[in-house]
Amino acid sequence: MPSWSLSMSSSQIPPYIPIPPSARPIPAPPSLPAASTTSSASRSLPPFARRAPAAPPKTLPSLVPALASMPSIPAMPSTGSVASNVSDLVLSSLLPPNLPKLPAPHANRRHEAGVRELSTRKEALGVNVMSNNFRRFVTRVGPLFWLQDRVEEVLFWRKPKWTWLWMFAWTFVCFNPRALLVLPSLSILVVLLHALEVRVPLPSLLGAPPAPPAQATPRVGGAAGATTTTTTVAGADVEAGTGAGTGGAAVAVPPKEAESNVDYFMNLQAIQNLMGLISDAYDLVAPRLTVAAPTSPTAFPLTPTHIALVLLPPSLLLPLTPAGLIPYLLVPLGLAPPLLFHPLVSPRLTARDPALLALRARAEEAALDDALDDATALRDLARVEVWENERLDPKTTAWAAKSLRPGERRGWVKVMAHDTAWADDDDRGEIGLRLKDGWEFVKAEEWRVDVCAGDDDDGWTYLDDTWGPPADDAKKVTRRRRWYRRVCK
Repeated sequence: MPSWSLSMSSSQIPPYIPIPPSARPIPAPPSLPAASTTSSASRSLPPFARRAPAAPPKTLPSLVPALASMPSIPAMPSTGSVASNVSDLVLSSLLPPNLPKLPAPHANRRHEAGVRELSTRKEALGVNVMSNNFRRFVTRVGPLFWLQDRVEEVLFWRKPKWTWLWMFAWTFVCFNPRALLVLPSLSILVVLLHALEVRVPLPSLLGAPPAPPAQATPRVGGAAGATTTTTTVAGADVEAGTGAGTGGAAVAVPPKEAESNVDYFMNLQAIQNLMGLISDAYDLVAPRLTVAAPTSPTAFPLTPTHIALVLLPPSLLLPLTPAGLIPYLLVPLGLAPPLLFHPLVSPRLTARDPALLALRARAEEAALDDALDDATALRDLARVEVWENERLDPKTTAWAAKSLRPGERRGWVKVMAHDTAWADDDDRGEIGLRLKDGWEFVKAEEWRVDVCAGDDDDGWTYLDDTWGPPADDAKKVTRRRRWYRRVCK
């Protein structure tokens, strides 16, 4: 048997370490000199991640000159701090250099062009911090989505009794505002009742939740008909089997992780749907407001001046309103959303009613006239129009002008009427935008889509293969929409 050598004395060896009989303790080597060379592990690190060798502590007066003579350590180009692990190091090398940085001390703060500094001290961007915070957020955000589901049930009449209860409660609170003082105590009572029902399910208005799942993971491959019970011993879950597969012996099974239960995936699904809901709401509202999307040709020409004019009367009249009339003004604010989203009312509001489209066309014309300068507003105004034509590509199912067949209408065609301001031209190639003598385009306006003349919100009118009204949706293979621009004389 070979002999073993130990580099520490017998008195330094812990008692729980077994020592072979043939081992021969040897004394520890003397301490190395202070000025030692850098270890191989230190040489393998990047220059900015290496640490200086240990040195005797210095006093504060002697430390200041030493710090002044030390070379500056280069900072990370993206996060401004040294990466603590390999994942942060890889991410830092991939991030762009203009990410927000942590604020430097006032004495050494340098204002670099194109780089923002965070107003408070925050964590640097890192994969480990992001993943840890995201897991914590998903496991704790459940009550917010529970509240969101309840609001949707009331708003969209999924549970009519709760919707009617909300409408009566809102009306009662409007005329009796002191009832809001009971709201904090009522909220705490509801939370306590819900916590009680989770432990002891009882039928009530809050609903009877199912029994909580077992905290232990069931064994895989157990015998049929075997039953298990979960107990807690010394802070750990222990699963005891009573069937033939376990023989009555207690088997320790690791508990479920928070990331593997059903609630965790339900929260992930709610986060996914909430992101899509916010994006859809923005895509629905932004194209209709020039303030949010100033380059959209289908947006309503709304300006900050129009918004200020709409909000000015309520701002001036509300302080002068008698106190007895305020409840009558607040009641419609709480009753209007459920009534607008009623299943019988909502489809009629979203339908393209010709009367509403004509009203929008007049309002759009008035908004454009209000944006004109005085010199242009006194001149004669008219508008010129062009058609944009597209055909459905059966291979890619995409609409494009290049899919138009040879010999049929072109992608852009001028609308020639008897009183049009278009000049007569004989071009057969690209569309000519020449006006009659004395006419010119309004300089402050661009081309816009006549959304009131189409079948959808983008102004498209869908036609069949012969550019006529389609018999059904399957026959819609061509489409066109009308663009217009105003001219003055």
